[in-house]
Amino acid sequence: MKKDLTIIFCILSVFSVFAVVCLYGCSDVYKNVRIVNGDASGLINEDFYADNYIRGAHYSGSEFDDPDYPESRTFMINDSEQLNSVFSSNTDLEIDFQKETLIVYSYTAINHRDLSIKKASVSDGILKLELKTKNSFRPDTCVPYQRYVVIRINGTDIQNVEIIIE
Repeated sequence: MKKDLTIIFCILSVFSVFAVVCLYGCSDVYKNVRIVNGDASGLINEDFYADNYIRGAHYSGSEFDDPDYPESRTFMINDSEQLNSVFSSNTDLEIDFQKETLIVYSYTAINHRDLSIKKASVSDGILKLELKTKNSFRPDTCVPYQRYVVIRINGTDIQNVEIIIE
């Protein structure tokens, strides 16, 4: 009898874990958000890059630490004109702006590790993203640089974006 209860408890535990994982990781928002390019710095238009410096990154060998500049920038791209002003001509991005929105997030990075989406949610037109830097067991720290991350989301009803990187 005790063995039967243990087996039933184990089965219920497995189903509970599965339900929690599916509710958390299988949300519609999560499925509709994906990182297109985790380090798109080389695809950014030179003029756009020069006009959108961020505090803490190194430019021309020295740290840019102007307190009037933000530590990160977020851009929502909703049409081809914006796309062409942000990216250089060697970009192979094909976007249906009737159905999709591109988000370009720029921040000061200290490594070139891959990013993954840890959590995504939408509330009142605000997309909240938590990105996670993948672990590395090798020394890979570099000079702080301005990193651009390109994220594609199915839907055009997003009005604002909040991004956190762990």
